[in-house]
Amino acid sequence: MKATIAVAALALFALPAHGAAIQPRDAVKEDAPNGYAPVRVTCPVGIKVRRADLKLGPLAPEEAAYISRKTASSVPAWKAYLENVGLQGLNITEFVKTNGVAGRTMPNVAFALSGGGYKALMHGASILAAFDGRNATAVAAKIGGIQQLAQYASGLSGGALLLGSWAEAGYPTLEGMRDEAWDFRGSFFTSPLKNTPAAPLALIAKASAGYPVSALDLIAVNINGRLLNTTSNNPVHTTYHSIREQPQFQAATVPYPLIVSLGVNPDQFNITLTSPGYEFSPHEFAVNHPSVGTAAVPIEYLGTAFRKERVSDLLCTTGFDNSGIVTAASGNIVGGQDRDALAALAMGNPQLESLLGGVPLKNAATTVRALQPSTWLASSYAELNLVDGGFGKESTPYFPLLQPSRMVDVIIAADGNSPYSTYTKSLLPGWEGYPFPIVPNPTDFVAMGLNKRPGFFGSACTKTSPTTPLIVYLPLYSDSYDISIQSAALLTAEDEQGTGMGSALRRKTWLGRLVSHAHVLVDGQQARNGVDRTEECSACFTKWCYVP
Repeated sequence: MKATIAVAALALFALPAHGAAIQPRDAVKEDAPNGYAPVRVTCPVGIKVRRADLKLGPLAPEEAAYISRKTASSVPAWKAYLENVGLQGLNITEFVKTNGVAGRTMPNVAFALSGGGYKALMHGASILAAFDGRNATAVAAKIGGIQQLAQYASGLSGGALLLGSWAEAGYPTLEGMRDEAWDFRGSFFTSPLKNTPAAPLALIAKASAGYPVSALDLIAVNINGRLLNTTSNNPVHTTYHSIREQPQFQAATVPYPLIVSLGVNPDQFNITLTSPGYEFSPHEFAVNHPSVGTAAVPIEYLGTAFRKERVSDLLCTTGFDNSGIVTAASGNIVGGQDRDALAALAMGNPQLESLLGGVPLKNAATTVRALQPSTWLASSYAELNLVDGGFGKESTPYFPLLQPSRMVDVIIAADGNSPYSTYTKSLLPGWEGYPFPIVPNPTDFVAMGLNKRPGFFGSACTKTSPTTPLIVYLPLYSDSYDISIQSAALLTAEDEQGTGMGSALRRKTWLGRLVSHAHVLVDGQQARNGVDRTEECSACFTKWCYVP
């Protein structure tokens, strides 16, 4: 099936890197305590499940502190961006608050990076590159700098591969990731031994430590070896929470990353729009669902057994949140509807079976322990299987950004599908607290050509209640090059990587269209400030808004 990428974004992405790119094998923090295998350690005093109200919060203290610092650190970036764009009638000095609060006195911007395997990774990367303030061409086109304004970024499946590898590498330029980090030779599924020969040793070590291994662990180790950039030729020693040690994260100058997955019962496969979603942040592993609110545990102790919101013994697991398994879980189709056939690619491999030396290889998803059965929602077991969030019909991770306590104003969506499923979900009983813009059904969406151009969706367009975030929809569509890649299997070849990243058409019209983002970024805050839209801003909304 053909799929294509937005032109101007990839045109910018195809240009030589501007600003510092990462150097080979030097960025990722290799901090895992025992390689790929988790270990048992004495639990810290006071560790427990954090509970919160979905609508009132609060956020995790660490996340709240980060967002506050990020808002403050973004003041120079906001001033530089707005001065460069030159919006009509905007008093930048009055608009940019030195002690602002994101979502109240300052805009709160987020990126949502959709699933769809390789093509989704490339699409999201091209959008991030086109909005990068380190990209001189993007700055000259008046769209560079938006990346630096974002408070959050969420990723699912292919978008999680992008977000996880980018954050672990310290948020370099996306050209740097392309040139120095990503290696798409072969297939994550069918050639794990060829691409990462030490993968069986990693699985044996994990199994020997008393933790189940699955076909997904092969993919996880392969991800570590081919999407991350470390000091080792066999990079399997990085935890997801090591993102916190990156200088850019410590300085609070980069988006707060949220990777999304869905939970399923180990013995069943019954996923709907209301199936519980789980999110991995640099600080927590959490479930957010109307039936339980928020329940979260410190991510560095993922894998620890909890009972009645306390640890069940004096020992905790650490090192389970391996970066590869976190990102692989978000795109896990091994544990989905095709789990038996896909797992057989690994399980039926005589070489692998011999190398594993009798270690049983499960065909299900990644298996984690945390929280307790009452808060798993998807399972009454002490363990939970995680699968690709796209199985729940939401291929773009909007939901984490709809949490009222996060107060997100604008979601820039690198999307491969219509947002209709998320809109439908917001209308279901119990989900009214997560308002989402009105979106036409998929048939009408295509008939109106909304899948072929950027568009704005939200209450700012429709002038209706309740107030929703404004979605800036940037679709995969046919005005660019053909990337007919089997996204389900993440199959690519080295020459396709070069073509996909370097041969996009340049179309100046896209650059002019994307300048419109400046209006949507400030509109919500201007409304809170009691400032009417200018004629220029009104014309922008009239042109790009969907109004039923």
